[in-house]
Amino acid sequence: MSTNYYVTTRNETLHFGKSSLGWVFNVRQYPERGLNTLYDWAALMSSQGVTVADEYGRDVTVAEVLNVVMNRVAERRGEATNGKTRGEGSWDYNNYEFC
Repeated sequence: MSTNYYVTTRNETLHFGKSSLGWVFNVRQYPERGLNTLYDWAALMSSQGVTVADEYGRDVTVAEVLNVVMNRVAERRGEATNGKTRGEGSWDYNNYEFC
């Protein structure tokens, strides 16, 4: 089972990442927007007028989504290559679109 999360600003909706059972959380990077780390995303999500929702349309608080990312027992699978890098905790970064 997996769930995608999206962040909506005044101008756009961005794919934040994906939670998959048994895997680390995958955080999507957008270097051109300055979104390179989980901490960049946390700052954006905490901004006025920004919302977070899962793929089912359920609004999620910043605390809830960060809990999903940071407090998980998961396994890293695959190599950190081709746009995928290891995160600082129970998450990895991807600089390409995935779903």
